[in-house]
Amino acid sequence: MARVKNSIIAERKLRALCFILLHQEESAGYIASTRDMAKSLGLSEAQLRGVKKSLVEAGLVRVVSRTYPNGGTAENAYFLTPAGIEALSYARSRR
Repeated sequence: MARVKNSIIAERKLRALCFILLHQEESAGYIASTRDMAKSLGLSEAQLRGVKKSLVEAGLVRVVSRTYPNGGTAENAYFLTPAGIEALSYARSRR
């Protein structure tokens, strides 16, 4: 596995948080497939999965699994938590 600098990982997380904030609808969150979200952020799907996992584990993002009426899997919905919004505010104040 390739090693990546912590600053690059932090930048990816920040970009993902900003992206979700800009695209989420209040009640529905941001709904997207991993493929579409990765493409929009300029990341590979594997990189995005790692970013999403760390954001969820840190309590910054909440992911809601969705299904179609026929039982098929739909795209996940992503919501920033209050801690995620606070993290973005903190990052903005440090720039």
